[in-house]
Amino acid sequence: METQKCSLCRKEMNCSEEGCAIVKHLCFECYQQHEEISDAELDKMHVEAPSAEARQKMVDSMVEEVFPSVWDERKEELKELSKKELAKFMFSLGAQVMSESLMDEEEGDEEEDDGEEDN
Repeated sequence: METQKCSLCRKEMNCSEEGCAIVKHLCFECYQQHEEISDAELDKMHVEAPSAEARQKMVDSMVEEVFPSVWDERKEELKELSKKELAKFMFSLGAQVMSESLMDEEEGDEEEDDGEEDN
């Protein structure tokens, strides 16, 4: 693992050998804050993987967004479950959300690849 500096804020960041071969680098904080960077530009940049703290913030945000609707839809059903059944149900729901998120991401990547072939 080597270090590089973010091309925008100059913060040092860890970089794999493959990532270091790329000319432009973007720390995760700049990646989140700079919406004006196009997908084409991002394809030519190495983006730092989020830290454990940033990943936890993303998870917390997803919970805040998704949990209220799950609770509203299934409150009575959930109240009747044992603690173990409830834990298993909620874990399963989380795995399902992650699985769908990964599938959506893969579909988006495939659409981008298809679009590049047309050019």
